[in-house]
Amino acid sequence: MRHQLSVRMRGEFARGGLKEFRERVGLRPRGRVSDDWDQELGVRELRSKEQGGRVRLKLWRYDDDDWLVDLTCQDGDPLPSERIEELRGAILDAAAHAGLTVTAQLPPPPGTD
Repeated sequence: MRHQLSVRMRGEFARGGLKEFRERVGLRPRGRVSDDWDQELGVRELRSKEQGGRVRLKLWRYDDDDWLVDLTCQDGDPLPSERIEELRGAILDAAAHAGLTVTAQLPPPPGTD
């Protein structure tokens, strides 16, 4: 499995904020926010195994105010860099709209090296 993009964020979602974040990024709800043990709270399959290798975007919760959106490629060719940057833009826009602070991006955005 290859990680193509990871965006770490800090902050708490206001009421309805998590739902709106997932909608803006195109994630299907997963898990229960009320359950402390549920860490995976959103998923989007960008490419299935049959389409040339599974690519998924997932939202993870590590604490009440610690979040990670992770793009992974399990098999096959990775997503093109243009598509990764489109997804990064959607994630950053959704985070800003929700009032979350982006604390890390891997790899860093182009031109910030």
